[in-house]
Amino acid sequence: MTGPAIDPAGAYQRLHAVRRRQRSWSVALAALAVIVVGLAAATVALTVAGHTQGSSPAQGSAHGSAGTAPPATAPLPAVTGTPGGPTITSVTPSQGSPGQTVTIAGSNLFSSNGQVLAYFGDVVAPTACASESSCTATVPPSAPGGNRVDVTVKTSAGSSNGEPFTYQ
Repeated sequence: MTGPAIDPAGAYQRLHAVRRRQRSWSVALAALAVIVVGLAAATVALTVAGHTQGSSPAQGSAHGSAGTAPPATAPLPAVTGTPGGPTITSVTPSQGSPGQTVTIAGSNLFSSNGQVLAYFGDVVAPTACASESSCTATVPPSAPGGNRVDVTVKTSAGSSNGEPFTYQ
């Protein structure tokens, strides 16, 4: 009477195949975690950068008495970019409606990791770049807080300056 046949080489190969799949999933999950953390950091950085100094009642206001908001026609503060990062020279057209396609012209618009994100205020927009100097973006729904926003681009090299866009 004999028992089942033992195939040590086959068992070894199956065990290593399972371990390779586990490592592949571990690498994929780690890459996803890096992307999620990077997007969260970008959101926090944009939120901090978009904070207007002196707008809370406790701090007073640079635009009048304590606790008053700036007038609706006040110009947006200038958005400066990361040195060596992307630069926007124009957004065409500079006004439009959600769903419309705009062209963003500038330099250094490619990203070493393949991710190029355009923002209308704090709202990310679908973006495609045909060259290092030209991208198209679909205007997202209006950002809270007004109909004039700065368009910025973020790549692996940093963030761009802002160019104005007005929602119609």
